[in-house]
Amino acid sequence: MKKFLSVVLAFLMLAVLLPTTALADLAEGETCVAKIGETEYGTLDKAIQAAANAETPTTISLENGVTVYLTSGTAHENNNSRNVKIVGNGTQTVDVIQNAVNAEGGMLSYQRGSKFAFENVTVKAGEGNFDGIVCSALTFNNCTITGKLTLYGAATFTGCTFNNTMANQYSIWTWGGTTVTFTNCTFNTNGKAILLYGHSPASNPTNLIVNNCEFNDRQNGAAGKAAIEIGNDYDATYKLTVTGATVNGFAPGKNTGSKLWGNKNSMAVGETLTMETAGITERPYTDPTTPGTITIIVPSTEETPKTDDQKNPSTGANDMVAAAAALMAVAALGMSILSRKK
Repeated sequence: MKKFLSVVLAFLMLAVLLPTTALADLAEGETCVAKIGETEYGTLDKAIQAAANAETPTTISLENGVTVYLTSGTAHENNNSRNVKIVGNGTQTVDVIQNAVNAEGGMLSYQRGSKFAFENVTVKAGEGNFDGIVCSALTFNNCTITGKLTLYGAATFTGCTFNNTMANQYSIWTWGGTTVTFTNCTFNTNGKAILLYGHSPASNPTNLIVNNCEFNDRQNGAAGKAAIEIGNDYDATYKLTVTGATVNGFAPGKNTGSKLWGNKNSMAVGETLTMETAGITERPYTDPTTPGTITIIVPSTEETPKTDDQKNPSTGANDMVAAAAALMAVAALGMSILSRKK
């Protein structure tokens, strides 16, 4: 019986030690920036490569305050394709362009066959006409998106804010997009928000859907563009569906007179361009920070993040103290059991 209890005690001690000695995939000198479950990774690319290409996405949780980079080719084609959801708490930035490659007229991150979802992070896009992620599908939930993002597949944006400070660039270019949906999104621009433009054939038209979105033009129409500009140089076919939109600023669109949309190439509405719109409000842009307006700041209900000296580093002294205390407790329990059996 004593031998059996000794074996049980040994297993208990091993179980206590495991969380502090395992579950890390960090090279020498790396610090954790991302986790899958409790396993730590020193780069976003390593975490993506460790994920699966399953029907349900693998969740990659980013550490507080980090900036991470998506490298072109990390999840590109065949066995390398992945299905991942990259999750933050609003303090993280995911740069999808810095480690892209210069190809086909822009900075492209090739991840063909993969699906990427981003949640509660800032996504840093590019500045050029074709900069974007070449993949099967993109999903953005409650993200802040800076720069310009060109699309190359299906894309869904929900509760996102587009902060575009560029003087002469759109926030979104549909280019290779298939079905592209914006729901409850806000576009803060200098006069260019969405460009519906590409070479989608009639057999596979670009389907742009806008639900309850707000478009803000800080320049009040100086760029001479409507919120959604539609262009066609490739005999393309589009469908635009807008259900609820507030347009602040912008200029009347070419061939439409609407500040919501412009028809730059006089596409035949009802033929190559299908339109459905409802619930549109157009008005001048008013800067919410100018005198005479009231800005209400609602205090955050989130818990204040712990400072570094309050956290337990993945291999720090606090974890060792906790492990030692747990070992002492297990040892005391074992000795108590053994003493009763004498």
